[in-house]
Amino acid sequence: MGYEGCTNYKYRGHTDNRNLLGLSVWRNGGLLGCGSESNEVFVYDKRWGNPMWVHRLEPTVGAGRDHRFISSVCWRQVENDECTLVAGGCDGVLQVFVGTRKSSISSEYFSQSPAL
Repeated sequence: MGYEGCTNYKYRGHTDNRNLLGLSVWRNGGLLGCGSESNEVFVYDKRWGNPMWVHRLEPTVGAGRDHRFISSVCWRQVENDECTLVAGGCDGVLQVFVGTRKSSISSEYFSQSPAL
């Protein structure tokens, strides 16, 4: 049984014009994380098209300003309501964010751990 090419959801905000960017799903949390050519990490609740959390990764010394982007994103579920989101940029730096599911949507969904 094949599927017709139809769109179920559209998520807006991130930029992807010329680079392959990271995308990861926290299945139990119902969240999508993706990179952007704007050097930001975007997190979407699968039910809504606009991002619920956006974080710009600060450039490292010597990184070209025009060519920074988030190339990889990965979720790790720690507990039922806790997760870790790791984002890596083209500058080779990983940043780790710890998230806790809240009863209401909040920009304080994630806290940042020190860069690795």
